[in-house]
Amino acid sequence: NLGNSITKNLIFSVPFFEGGGTNLNDVASKGIGSFSGITASSWTQNILGRGVTFNGSNGYANFGNNAIFNNLTSLSISVILNFVSAAGNDRTIFSKNSNDTTCTFWLRLQGSASAGAPRFVIASTGLVSSQSLVSGNMYHIVVTYDMTTMRLYINGVQTDTQANTSTPSVVATAAVIGGKQGGAGDYYNSDIYSVNLWNRTLSPQ
Repeated sequence: NLGNSITKNLIFSVPFFEGGGTNLNDVASKGIGSFSGITASSWTQNILGRGVTFNGSNGYANFGNNAIFNNLTSLSISVILNFVSAAGNDRTIFSKNSNDTTCTFWLRLQGSASAGAPRFVIASTGLVSSQSLVSGNMYHIVVTYDMTTMRLYINGVQTDTQANTSTPSVVATAAVIGGKQGGAGDYYNSDIYSVNLWNRTLSPQ
């Protein structure tokens, strides 16, 4: 059953269906993310559905320090987004980290170095994509980790792998869409339409 396969071990799911307001609903764990730096005019919509335009300066959604992110034995993250530019600072998509090397997970786009390349960090080990995103395009990015290998997929194609046997760090900072370290910086600067996290490794199919 495709529906059961998709929802199995889905612990965090934000489809941006609200279309307005200052909160986002996590429909998997029933959590609520509160906006900072996001206003009613930040909401957007296209053929993919509703989303939020993050302003790149102080906008993010804070989902708190939820225990669902602790003790992950494997994980997969899927995001749908629009890419504009990663010049300057890194641009965080989804994170739960207390600093640059203590991460439950941290998915971002590289800034001045390898600008526009997705970077995925577990604990202190990072995987940087060999492929940079192109401005003005929509992307589906998936990253997975099975306690031995980190994998990155862009629009359904595996682009990179990285060996890693680290346990995801357990940190007290909040899980955040659009910023790092509980909302401390590296803010995303375009549209995000979907963020999902599974406590398992998705297959390429």
